[in-house]
Amino acid sequence: MSTPLPNLRWIAGVALATIVAAGCTASAQDSRGFAEIATAEPEQQSLPGLTPIEIADSSAYFQGGPGQGALSPDGRWVVLARDEASGTSLWMLPSAGGDPVRLTDGEYEDMYPAWAPSGDRLYFTSSRPSRGTPATYVMSLSLDPSSGTPRGVPMQVTLEPNSSYSAPSPDGRFLAYRAGEGGNEIRVVPATGGNSRRLTVTGGGQRRLEWEPDGSAVYFVQAVPGRGGSLYRAPSAGGEPSLVLQLEGARSIPAFDPRTRLIVARREVLGKVTFDLIDFSGRVLWSGEFPGATVDSGIRGVMGFSADGSLLGMNTRTLAPMRVRPTRGGEAIELNGAGEYDWPLSWTADSRRVIVESTEGGRPAVRVLSLDGQPPRIVPLPANADADWATPTHVSYSVPTVGDRRRFLALDLASGETTVLNEDLGPRRGSWSWNGFGPGGLYRDIDGFLVSELVDGRTEIRSVRPGAPASVLARLPADAPVRTYAVQGEREAFTQVVGDSVAVMLAQPRGSAPRILTTIGLVSDVGGGGVAMAFSFDGSLLATTLPGDASAAEALVVRVPATGRATDVLRVPLGAEYWYEPRWLPDNSGFTVIAGAGPDAWVAFVPARPGEPVRHLSRDEHNPTWGNEVSPDGRWVAYPAETSWKTTLWKLDVSQLVSGGARQG
Repeated sequence: MSTPLPNLRWIAGVALATIVAAGCTASAQDSRGFAEIATAEPEQQSLPGLTPIEIADSSAYFQGGPGQGALSPDGRWVVLARDEASGTSLWMLPSAGGDPVRLTDGEYEDMYPAWAPSGDRLYFTSSRPSRGTPATYVMSLSLDPSSGTPRGVPMQVTLEPNSSYSAPSPDGRFLAYRAGEGGNEIRVVPATGGNSRRLTVTGGGQRRLEWEPDGSAVYFVQAVPGRGGSLYRAPSAGGEPSLVLQLEGARSIPAFDPRTRLIVARREVLGKVTFDLIDFSGRVLWSGEFPGATVDSGIRGVMGFSADGSLLGMNTRTLAPMRVRPTRGGEAIELNGAGEYDWPLSWTADSRRVIVESTEGGRPAVRVLSLDGQPPRIVPLPANADADWATPTHVSYSVPTVGDRRRFLALDLASGETTVLNEDLGPRRGSWSWNGFGPGGLYRDIDGFLVSELVDGRTEIRSVRPGAPASVLARLPADAPVRTYAVQGEREAFTQVVGDSVAVMLAQPRGSAPRILTTIGLVSDVGGGGVAMAFSFDGSLLATTLPGDASAAEALVVRVPATGRATDVLRVPLGAEYWYEPRWLPDNSGFTVIAGAGPDAWVAFVPARPGEPVRHLSRDEHNPTWGNEVSPDGRWVAYPAETSWKTTLWKLDVSQLVSGGARQG
């Protein structure tokens, strides 16, 4: 994998957004080590008018989403939001390249910078006035335009909390910003602060706002689920907004510019991200790829238009070498890999080698990494392959065919031969990061793989093995989310809404009428998040999440009775904000999980017996960890230790890109 988001295996819902936005800053020691592993920059598409902006501090990690970077009106300075241990701060660097210089401290959440048209003032969103609440407000900071240094301290502009980005009017007298629940109000306030007025009420949408060059209107984007983004124009004097352009298909709008009348539209085709430059009439002027934009990195890559009509973008390169620790606690071993981002899939049967999804020369590959320091064995995959999971002998992967269909294959690690498991595998059901599936929390069934698919309106879970017909394990109702399914032998468990509660249902034997095993929370507690669930190897215990804000970091260990409801339930506080991906040890003594708080995540061992403490195995590393796999003998746990290695900025002169007229890339 070449990106820091292992597809479909991460945390769902709000936790995912928080973690993606947070990141970490690599230590000098990490930077030196990773520079030795991978020194070559990934190839970037050559575009007319593309200018790199070199950041001298290669260990700096900056946020790269829309509105998180801003180029000064005279083009001399770039302001970026940088994640730090105590918060998010604003930094400035010359657009010609060089060292970033701090503008604000890191004790607050300072984000979404926007320049005043005069170039001597910066507006940004900050938690400074929040007094311990999660609210943020628009602040302003006076700057010396010649040196880029602050003059004075930040001053509060808005009285109401805002929601992300603010936009100064062309004459510099007013600010437009989003406020209200979910950012559904667009308000206008004097740039010097004071009372605001509501311009309009919108639905959900991308947070960026832009003014008409003459100040007569404010443009905003509204998204419709399942459809493309819509660009609207709201008169600044008041009145109903008018539709400027509706994008058909599932295309989003990460950036737009009323001055040049251009829109950047993002779309995904067969797992590949493509961008369209479109004018306000809907005419496509250019289609192609921007540096650093992938399916996993979302809309990172395009931050927005600058005062001169150029696009500002970013590519953050994140590395994660594979590390191994004893499940009972002990020092970490860093394995001898060379991929940019290694992700554990399985172990070999002797528990001496880890099978990882990786890259080789910028292409997908499988690496077999040894605990004894031997060179890795590298098995290349097709360029469009997406590795799923592995048994000790095979790796499953899929390649896109048409639409969201996939061809599902298995690679024999010994012979290198491939076997087609399913010629036409439909869309996945649910988020795999929450599936327990097999005993021990495995996504494999000893010799084969467990897959889920929507068939005739029902969720079908099958075991597929190379050279053998598929075996159907379960056909669940459409309203029983597959993300919570677990199976062990002839028993299966899944969640189901019962009244106003979410219950763990147990069917034994599989397919029989289920009974309530235990109730894990109210429907309102679960919300859009998932429930982790996995049987121990002998099937006597079931690990599951206890949803709810106050108890999300508690694990339930349920002893499965032969009949009736469970009465032996152990609640284990993890000392974290969330946890997921349980991996049972084969002796059923407990399981490893990924536990986390905000952007920090680590491997922890959760005991299945009362009175034993939770062991936080990798928390001392301060490297975010999002996945783990336990060895067959239960002695080791493998995990990727993530660190950001390099942030690259680029500026794109759009006029050069479209000067050749309309073009399809």
